[in-house]
Amino acid sequence: MIVISKSNTPTPAQSLLEGKLVKLLSTNHSLLILPEIYFLTPDHPAIKRLKNTKFSAFASWHFPRAAKWILEYLGISTSEPDIINLSCAINFADAKLSSLFSGIDPSDNPETVDLYTICKTHWYPVIDYGRCVDCGKCSEFCLFGVYKRDKDKVSVARPQMCKPGCPACARLCPKGAIIFPHCETDDGIAGDSEVEIKSGDIESARSFARENIAAYNKGKEEKIADSDNSQDDIAGKDPIDSLIDELEDLE
Repeated sequence: MIVISKSNTPTPAQSLLEGKLVKLLSTNHSLLILPEIYFLTPDHPAIKRLKNTKFSAFASWHFPRAAKWILEYLGISTSEPDIINLSCAINFADAKLSSLFSGIDPSDNPETVDLYTICKTHWYPVIDYGRCVDCGKCSEFCLFGVYKRDKDKVSVARPQMCKPGCPACARLCPKGAIIFPHCETDDGIAGDSEVEIKSGDIESARSFARENIAAYNKGKEEKIADSDNSQDDIAGKDPIDSLIDELEDLE
């Protein structure tokens, strides 16, 4: 079984590749097609199905490190070699695209199960416990109660409380253990294991938060025409200014 996690708001190029991939693989392999994994919750029907599925590869638009720890957060264990980043294959010809899955044995009776739906978007941190040393800096810094520290272990307890577009806590982490898969201003924080994440102080975290929130909001405007699908619609004061005011209250 090959799992394909499709983009929630695909570009034309992403849609083309997703369709091509399903067509190429479905002849010889069983496929499970899911919504974008980052926007699912542990109790989502697609995750319940995935927990009961033995799969040989997981393909998504996230960096493998990000996808691995999203899956772990959702209660599904896997390893990075089993994870394929479709972003690296966006311009691949059919033969090269197929070669990404060449080591997977064909299915005896191939079937395709399509559970894809468009999901409500979320923004929340994912912890890489391979790097985390439970120092608690993220929990101490976060203004919004996202993290919980229990018996010296930090976890993401209230992901829905995270401010959309704000990755400030990731800049403070001394080990680069905090991932925001949709961070557009720092590939390391987005989960690229080959990019070093630079740890900084509170002032640099504030600056980084402002920069990334602006990029995040711009990206949402470009990708999503229907503002009802965005969790960023906040009446009144500009959300960027509001967040910076809150961060400055730490002083």
